[in-house]
Amino acid sequence: MPKSLVSAALVVAAGALVVGGCSAPESEPGAQETTEQSQAAQQFNDADVAFAREMIVHHEGALTMARLVDGRTRTPEIVDLAGRIERAQQPEIDTMNKLLAEWGEAGGDEAEGDEHSEHGGHGEHGGDSGHAEMPGMGQEEMAALERSEGGKFDQRFLRQMIAHHEGAVEMSEQVLAEGRSPETRTLAREIIDAQRAEIAEMRALLKQS
Repeated sequence: MPKSLVSAALVVAAGALVVGGCSAPESEPGAQETTEQSQAAQQFNDADVAFAREMIVHHEGALTMARLVDGRTRTPEIVDLAGRIERAQQPEIDTMNKLLAEWGEAGGDEAEGDEHSEHGGHGEHGGDSGHAEMPGMGQEEMAALERSEGGKFDQRFLRQMIAHHEGAVEMSEQVLAEGRSPETRTLAREIIDAQRAEIAEMRALLKQS
């Protein structure tokens, strides 16, 4: 083959490679967005949403109890415990509200009415606080705690907070079995570890009171 024909053939082949490289199919924006949405949806499920909503309400119940300590007891261990509960659980509430917002779901306060009918221990309570029927937070028990002082307050507080913590541990174990969100699972493990330790601490204090 003449050199001129060989050169021409090489030029044509090189041009085809360049055109082919430039025209490589690119993922369309719509398809990429759909993929990202699908991946995000796989990061959580209904169990994660229910856990976050209900644990927000549950934690708020614990905060309500912890704030009753001021002025009702001078027992340093109880005062210290209540302070630790507040410092630990408010940030967890903030974390769960953030997760719900990222998932496009209503927060604990917004969804509280619906969750009462779905979660064991949440009953009808008229216009009372949304925490009145939480484990360890029945209306009568809460009223008795509010009226108590000194040693009686300490005993009631410890018994009710133990029951309340046991409820949180149970809820956390359930989401570990049924949930999908890595963030939820991490939080649930932290709650279990922290609250089991506090349960042991409160049982020891109860024996001393």
